[in-house]
Amino acid sequence: MEAKAKSLAYHLSTLPDPRKVRGQRHVLLDIILIAVLATICGVGDWEGIEEFGKEEEPWLRTFLELPNRIPSHDTFNRVFQMLEPRAFGEVFLDWVRGIRDKIPGEVVALDGKTLRSSMSEGKPALHVVSAWSTANRLVPGQRAVHEKSNEITAIPELLKVLDLKGCIVTIDAMGCQRKIAQAITAKKADYVLAVKGNQELWLVDQSKDVAAGRNQRGDGIKVTAIISPPIPVHPRSSPSKTWMVWVVGTGPRPVASTHSCPDFDGDERVE
Repeated sequence: MEAKAKSLAYHLSTLPDPRKVRGQRHVLLDIILIAVLATICGVGDWEGIEEFGKEEEPWLRTFLELPNRIPSHDTFNRVFQMLEPRAFGEVFLDWVRGIRDKIPGEVVALDGKTLRSSMSEGKPALHVVSAWSTANRLVPGQRAVHEKSNEITAIPELLKVLDLKGCIVTIDAMGCQRKIAQAITAKKADYVLAVKGNQELWLVDQSKDVAAGRNQRGDGIKVTAIISPPIPVHPRSSPSKTWMVWVVGTGPRPVASTHSCPDFDGDERVE
């Protein structure tokens, strides 16, 4: 019998209080939980969080202390500026991972995105690699990409904190790296990785196999079929010779590759 998942309030209550004891008018858990609940409901600014708290105060009082009613928007802003971001992120994701249902064969998609409105004076916009649990429709983990780095270094760090046993991990061409494949299989998961220009020789070689009608390579890689957005193997390639390759595997060495190309009229067709 699986243990019951701990509540969001339980996880947030483990955060250390960064404020000075003197002058405190609000409970830290009240401040954080109101802000998180408001954000989940689509609120995007501190004034909106305060308004959400006031509108939902009768309900919030059923599980929060609220000794001095709802904090002001300035209080929400100030407290969150004092919180340690990584600690808050880990506590929140611990809760997310606790409520996630583990489904055999579930697809977990890893992808990098630049966060909107995250650019600040002297600093570039924040780029984050996130894992999307397709069956649960939630994000069980994410890692920020450092300014002088890229997704290749952030993906292994993200994989370390994910429970992927029995899952299928998909990553775009940036993640088509031997070490990343090994990290996925070490988690007892399978992978589907895209091959594009970052693996040019392999891409051309695989595409030639399909164009020649070979669906079984001498090295044991079997060519199967799916539809994917096509890309040109070479800038001067004709539309009938553009391919997208996906590498499918259960170990450091891929066991299959899949391809697609557009038809002569530009529509996609399965090969």
